Amino acid sequence: MLSDEATALNRSGGRHDYPDAFPAGDRTLPLSELQVGRVFGPLVYRLSPEAVERYRAALKAGPAGPGPDAAEIVPPILSCAVGLVKTTLAGRWPDSTVHISQRLAARAPLRIGDTVSLEVRVEALEGRTVVLALATRRLGEAPAVRAWMTIRWGREDA
Repeated sequence: MLSDEATALNRSGGRHDYPDAFPAGDRTLPLSELQVGRVFGPLVYRLSPEAVERYRAALKAGPAGPGPDAAEIVPPILSCAVGLVKTTLAGRWPDSTVHISQRLAARAPLRIGDTVSLEVRVEALEGRTVVLALATRRLGEAPAVRAWMTIRWGREDA
């Protein structure tokens, strides 16, 4: 289930660039919609040079490493950032939600200009603590980045 905005982006075939075109919508996603095993997405988008430049500038980071193509490699965490996850889940998180941790495994490099998809699966749910499993892949390929995000879901009435 995607928001209307995210559905329109998917219909565009990934012609929208990350991250500016991704509204989470006005709806606050209730915890009751997060059942273990539920899959959200995929959200399709293009990894733009501008997004990578902004990310590197914010962290004061250079290219991924030495080598002639290092500047073209996208930092893996950028492909599964919180804003993209919110868009894929089709709703805002309650204001009091806390992002506890995130870990990831990069299995293949993503490059500037790649069109990718993000899929989010609810892996675990205990009380208000939610573990989301994320998979970012180039279209038609195995996941290039897998990540696990743990969040403490805020109260919807707060």
